[in-house]
Amino acid sequence: MSGGRRRDTPRTVTSRLLCILAAFEQGPTQLSLTEISAHTGMALSTTHRLVGELLRWGALERAADRRYRIGARIVSLAGPRTGDRTALDRRHAYPQSRTA
Repeated sequence: MSGGRRRDTPRTVTSRLLCILAAFEQGPTQLSLTEISAHTGMALSTTHRLVGELLRWGALERAADRRYRIGARIVSLAGPRTGDRTALDRRHAYPQSRTA
């Protein structure tokens, strides 16, 4: 194992980005960088770099408390297919805190 990567973490950049997005699939709607890193098994520095790219693209948003959530661009991609943003809008309206 090199560079702080666990043996079971994804190897490709695409897999790593999708793994970050999947961290939001269940549980809290907002996660800290440390929580995303723990969910994905990636080193904090790698997580920081990839989350930055997802932020710039609009796939993630950073809340005032510096926690991350699914961004408007992901919602807009899903919206035309589902025809309903209500569920995600509700999740953003009531952010949950994660207990350790």
